[in-house]
Amino acid sequence: MQRLGFLDGLRGFAAFYVLLFHMALLPVSKPPLSDWWQGVVMFGGSGVTLFFVVSAFSLCLTMGRHVGTGSTYLSYGISRFFRIAPLFWFLMAATYVIHVLAFGVWHGPAAVLTSLTFVFNLIPGQEQGYVWASWTIGVEMLFYLVFPYLYFRQGTPARQVATLCVALAASILFKGVTAGFVPEPPRTSFETFSIFRHLPSFVIGMLAYSAYASPLLAGPRRDYAGALIALGLLVLVGIASGRLTGGLVDTTHLIAAGYALVLLGVSAVEFRPLDNRVTRFMGQISYSIYLWHAPVVWFMSPVYAWFTALPLPSSLRFALCLAATLGAVLPLAWASYRLVELPGIAWGRRVFRRFAPLGQAIDRGAGQARRAAAAS
Repeated sequence: MQRLGFLDGLRGFAAFYVLLFHMALLPVSKPPLSDWWQGVVMFGGSGVTLFFVVSAFSLCLTMGRHVGTGSTYLSYGISRFFRIAPLFWFLMAATYVIHVLAFGVWHGPAAVLTSLTFVFNLIPGQEQGYVWASWTIGVEMLFYLVFPYLYFRQGTPARQVATLCVALAASILFKGVTAGFVPEPPRTSFETFSIFRHLPSFVIGMLAYSAYASPLLAGPRRDYAGALIALGLLVLVGIASGRLTGGLVDTTHLIAAGYALVLLGVSAVEFRPLDNRVTRFMGQISYSIYLWHAPVVWFMSPVYAWFTALPLPSSLRFALCLAATLGAVLPLAWASYRLVELPGIAWGRRVFRRFAPLGQAIDRGAGQARRAAAAS
């Protein structure tokens, strides 16, 4: 299947935007920011929502390849597991060593096991995992479990809209349930990072794919691509400035809608600020960028302090901090992409070839079960 370059571009932008956000948030010696840049950079946490939208879009795009193997569920499951697990487990080991040597922190067997099995997002107090910024991986892996059901049983746009409404209602209900059963201090963090809060963003990504794949919408999507981008950016600017709020709907879901509109526009017309050679390169290694950038930013605090002390305009000092950060993160991310991610993907392909007959039997059984349920 041909790789869609604009998806890499958006992934790369998302990774870059989250990196900017953590540069301004994590280190003790924060890079200097002028008032104008402060609002732009601090909205960078929304890059995670863009990741979720693009992820759901990409899963819909590639599901046909898994169906074509004749072992749909096995192909899908192995592909997702070996895409995520090898690098994450590598970072688990690296983070454990960093925490022990730099902070004197030892993680117990329970914390290690929940991260190893990707269930930490379901446990109050452990929902963020111990790998830095890994809460998104916990959310992604849980979404991977329900995606095949959403794809095959909720495959029409009408059903996806209904699913979105259910997901939105569930996210509101979830906050009410946690208020009654989960005490503070873990409750706020649990609500913020839970799969139940972010599931609607994935469903919005699936809806964006339905619009992208619809022959009826191909012409309008192309003719109004600029308007889609402008409308999406207007939504995002409105949220970032505080002028647009979601009311009962979580603002995160409005952000997902804004990014989905931008995605649809970028899919039909070149939009260089988000989709260019640099962002496409960063998109290819975005998973490694995401997992490595937080510890790199943290330990670059002395570098930021040195740049901050220079008698230069604040914007230039921030640019120097950013250049130094990218100079450290990108080579590290490229190395782990080549040495861990790509071999992990190759291992997954070999495992699939080994167990493909079993997957075909599973698919036949699932098909018979669906036909029996339909006939009853």
